[in-house]
Amino acid sequence: MSRKNILIGLVVIIVILALVMYSKNSPISTGINANSTSSPTTSTSKTSNTSGTVKIPKTIADIRATTNLNLPALDIFEPMLTLDLKGYSGVKITVEKVVFGRGDNVTSTGCTGLPNINFTTYLYPNGSLCISKGTVDGVPRGIVALHVLIENKGPYGFGGVDPFQLHYLRADVNGKMQDRFATALNGMTNNFLQPYTSKEVVLSYLVPQDQLNYDFLINYKTPLDPTPGKTVYDYSEQGLFLNFSTKALTIVKK
Repeated sequence: MSRKNILIGLVVIIVILALVMYSKNSPISTGINANSTSSPTTSTSKTSNTSGTVKIPKTIADIRATTNLNLPALDIFEPMLTLDLKGYSGVKITVEKVVFGRGDNVTSTGCTGLPNINFTTYLYPNGSLCISKGTVDGVPRGIVALHVLIENKGPYGFGGVDPFQLHYLRADVNGKMQDRFATALNGMTNNFLQPYTSKEVVLSYLVPQDQLNYDFLINYKTPLDPTPGKTVYDYSEQGLFLNFSTKALTIVKK
């Protein structure tokens, strides 16, 4: 073989090797734009949502947080607290369940369209209700409902007049605490028990959605001249303290 042929062969081999090396480093073979700064592990394909946000349907299981507060849209606990009512012969109440509703649970009340199932199940079992107040004490409204078993083992009827009130303290613009009495959406004025009967009644109240402490008062009498240092319990026959922070209902005045 002549020296010329050898040189031609070497040139061909070098050209072939160069083409092979170019094809390995070509952007076409990697599938990545040569001008892109993304690493080969970056993918633009659609994947499943890993953000942790899950859309929950509006059912009884709906406990989504409200938009502005880290508070549950449906807060429930069952104290099962029993109390004999003073001044009512043979009448006993048992607070079986306490519920705090917020968000869609208290805005979809059936005034327009179907009510939220939690509203009719836990907060207002009488059906649809139009509520004019969108806010209470300057914040979006909430509803507190006490599911109370009332046993009337006495000879007289019970109801028609409401002995129950839901009280709470709220700071005014100057920071001074003021007495507030929640508007009753459903109370004993709407319910009546004949002698020797029992009935479960849902007592519903319109409240600020961020208020967590309440006084459930029985036969509260508004004082004409309040005495400094006295509380609403001093002017009530009986009273319970309701705390949604600790999920507790306790007897303050028996």
